[in-house]
Amino acid sequence: MYFSLSPAFQPAEFEINLPCDDAIWKAGSAREWFETLQSPSPHGTGQARISGVGMQFALATLGEMRLPTLPLSLNPFGHLILIHTILRNLFASRAESQSLEGTFFAAEISRGDGGTSDIVLATQYALHNWLQTWLNAPESMGLGKNMEEPPFVCDALPFYWLAQVSLLAIQEGTTIFAGTSAEAKPEGRFRVIKQWLDRIRSFLRTGDQMPTNIWDELVKIRLQISHDDLERDAGQQDGLLAFFPEH
Repeated sequence: MYFSLSPAFQPAEFEINLPCDDAIWKAGSAREWFETLQSPSPHGTGQARISGVGMQFALATLGEMRLPTLPLSLNPFGHLILIHTILRNLFASRAESQSLEGTFFAAEISRGDGGTSDIVLATQYALHNWLQTWLNAPESMGLGKNMEEPPFVCDALPFYWLAQVSLLAIQEGTTIFAGTSAEAKPEGRFRVIKQWLDRIRSFLRTGDQMPTNIWDELVKIRLQISHDDLERDAGQQDGLLAFFPEH
C-alpha cells in the first residue's frame, strides 16, 4: 500500500483467529490466567474466549450488507488487523483494475456519472461495519483518553479514516493510484499517505470529530508533493518506522 507493491499474501490464506483479549494475554501466572478466563467478559468465556474470532469469519461478517453480528467482541489489535486487510483489498483491487483494461472495476470508476463499482460498494459496507464494531468495543472507547496517542497495535482509528479518504481518492480519480506523476511513484505514495496519516492523527488527538473539509485538507497536502520535494527529502525518510508514533 505504501510503496505500490503487490501483496505477498492473499487474505484467504490467513486461516487464523484474531488476537485474544489483553487480559488473558497479560496474565502473569497460570492461576491469574485461569481466573481471568472464568471472569465475565465481552470476549466470551472458556474455549471461545481463548480462540477468539476467526479472521475469515470476521471479514465475511464485515462485508455483509447489514449491521455486523459477531459472536464476540473484538479487541483493538484485532480491529487493527481487519482495517489493514480492508485497506489491502482496496489498494490491491485498484491496482488490478489498472492492469486489466475493460474490467467492470475500471469501467465503473471511470464512468464519472455517479456509478459505484462493486469493490467500492463492498469497501463502504466493510468500513461502516468495522466502525460499528469499533464504537461498541469496550476497550476501544477508552483509548486516547489517558494518553496523547495509544500504542500502535491499538491505534486502529487513523487507518479507518485513511481507508475512507483513499476510497474517496479512488472515486475522484486521484493520480496517487495511477499515472506518471511524482505522487503515483512509490516514493510519492509513501510521502502522501504518511502526511495524510499525520494530519488524521492530529485531528483525532484534539478529541473533536473529523472536520467536514478533511478531504480539502488532504488534497492540499497531496498537491504540495512535487518531484523536487521527493528528491530533496529522499534521504530523510525513515521507511515504515515513520508510521509509528515517536514515543
